[in-house]
Amino acid sequence: MSYYDPYPQDMLEQPLCLVGFMGCEIHSIAYFMSSLTGYPFVEVDKLVEHQKGMSIAQLYLEHGEETWRQCESEQIKVALSLKPARIICLGDGALLDSTNQSLCLNQSKVVYLRRPQQGLLKRIQQGRKENIQRYPFWLKREPKHDDEVLALLKLREFGYEQAHTLIDIGELSALASAQHIIKRLKLNNLSF
Repeated sequence: MSYYDPYPQDMLEQPLCLVGFMGCEIHSIAYFMSSLTGYPFVEVDKLVEHQKGMSIAQLYLEHGEETWRQCESEQIKVALSLKPARIICLGDGALLDSTNQSLCLNQSKVVYLRRPQQGLLKRIQQGRKENIQRYPFWLKREPKHDDEVLALLKLREFGYEQAHTLIDIGELSALASAQHIIKRLKLNNLSF
């Protein structure tokens, strides 16, 4: 634990990994969960950016997806080893790798946050308009149809479905989703 790390009154027994497809707002949800519980959180993507000194988008464009995924795997190990245990935001493709999947399942509680497909598509379209770099693998070639996005979701769902817990968050806002997850997981004895 470093000098600037938060010191929560209550600590997680083990890391809590949040995963879900793009458009689920995992990062915002984790932020709100951290704010509401006092548990520290970390984003694997931010650890990668810090390690490489560049954005995920830049890393992807200059070095390719293989390098990006390799760095992601390294930083998942780092995130899982941090003390005190924290909420960890995994990238939406992190569990495609069997080693990442095994590490997360064995060293943390993995929670799959699921939204309805139409809600995901709407959020993804909005996110692409606001900041295309949010989806680095589409910088080289954007999907022409929603079917391409749904095919990617289908590919990743196998990894998501290995999670210890599935929580449907429907169309809840990020804050309401965080409150719902905290209540469902009985974290920090909070009630909303």
